[in-house]
This record gives sequence, structure tokens and C-alpha cells, in this order.
Amino acid sequence: MTKLIVDGKEIDVPAEYTLLQACEAAGAEIPRFCFHERLSIAGNCRMCLIEVVGIPKPQASCANGACGICRLTVTARRGC
Repeated sequence: MTKLIVDGKEIDVPAEYTLLQACEAAGAEIPRFCFHERLSIAGNCRMCLIEVVGIPKPQASCANGACGICRLTVTARRGC
């Protein structure tokens, strides 16, 4: 099990989960177009971008595993 903090909510998820699956387990809704549990991961549409604390650019949550990442921000409000 991997411990993550998603929008301030601490959760435990299996190590094989993607960040997208971990965020959904925490109750966060992330839009997606190209991800499906039964298909290989493409990560091409970039709809599922989330902020990972400590990484300067948004990350595709469908293409990154939950292992080793501890704090995620899904519901951030950014100004234009």
C-alpha cells in the first residue's frame, strides 16, 4: 500500500494504482478521454493533468504510478 495526500485527504492505495485511480479512490473527479482500465496507457489526450507537489509541471495522472509520490492537488484554482 502507498500513502498519498489528495487535496488534503490522506488515503492508502495499492502500489500498482495510477495517480488517476488513486485520486478517484479519494473521491476526486478527474476528466479523462484516453484512459480505460482494460487498455494500455497512452496518455495522449492530456485531459487528466494534475499538480504533484515538488514537480514544476502538471503530470498526466493516467500515465504515472502512485508509488513514491506523496502529495497531489486536483482541485487547484488558477488565475489566467
